[in-house]
Order: sequence, then C-alpha cells, then structure tokens
Amino acid sequence: FLGSQFDHQGMIGRIFDSASWHDNLSYRYNALGLIENDCLLGWCETDPDHRFSALAEAVQLCTSSPNETGRPDLSWSPLALELLSRAPSTDNILKAFGSVFFPCSWTGSRADMIAERLPLLDSLEQHSNPAVASWACIKRAELTRYVADLRVKEEQDYGVMSQRFE
Repeated sequence: FLGSQFDHQGMIGRIFDSASWHDNLSYRYNALGLIENDCLLGWCETDPDHRFSALAEAVQLCTSSPNETGRPDLSWSPLALELLSRAPSTDNILKAFGSVFFPCSWTGSRADMIAERLPLLDSLEQHSNPAVASWACIKRAELTRYVADLRVKEEQDYGVMSQRFE
C-alpha cells in the first residue's frame, strides 16, 4: 500500500507524523483502518526490521467503547497486539505503545486523561513475553508517579487561577 521502494529512514517521520495518522487512540479517523490487518501485516513481513515499528507508529493502537458510567473503556486493538507478537524486536513497538498514554490535546485534567489510560497496562503485565510484562510494570510505576506529580501541579495552577482578580 506504500510500495516496495518506500524509504523508511528518510520518509517515515514525515508521512506518519501528521495529524491524519498520529492519534493512535480511536478518537480520530485513521485511514489505515480501511486496510485489512492481514495486508498490513504482510507488508510488514517484507521488511520486518523497519516496517513493524513504522506501522506501530501509524495505526490506531487502541479501541474505545463507553462503559456503564459513560467513560471510555480502552483496549489494545487486535492489530496492535499482532504487531507486538510478530515484530522481531518489541522495543520500538513498546515505544509506540507508550505514546498512547499522553494525549496531544485534552479538556480538563491531563492527569485524569493519563490515569484513564492506565488499565491498558493490565493485559500487558500478564503478557507471555517477559520483556513486555516488565515494560508494562515499569511503565505503570512511571505513569503513576507522573500522574501524582501532575495532580499536584494542576491543583497549584487551579489555586493560582481561582485567586486571580480581573
């Protein structure tokens, strides 16, 4: 779908680092979702060292469905999990997975948005690949600390804003 002469080193960042590809949650339409997973995975297999990580940076990694409270229940997409299991190295795939936790834009508390995404790590902490399970445990600890620090900062910022007089 991108051709066999695709230059991974020079072009990958420019093509996939645009708003039309970048939001790897399900909030924005992603044109790659129109291509069958088998076709995408087949494309990756022709140059696995480059293409698996390139695709992980470009596809929708998560799906979202509202729960009984109206909040989203997030889960890894089947394609994301296939990329993780088939890639020759999980390092770049996990790097793409890590980007899911940091929203590019949000309304309200950024800490709440990141905390809402932490359950995505549940399934990865039980992953059969020990490197993936270890990454998920470490990522949860990092993100939990980050969210706690961010909540303090948000409280301070809110306090300053609420004490201003115009």
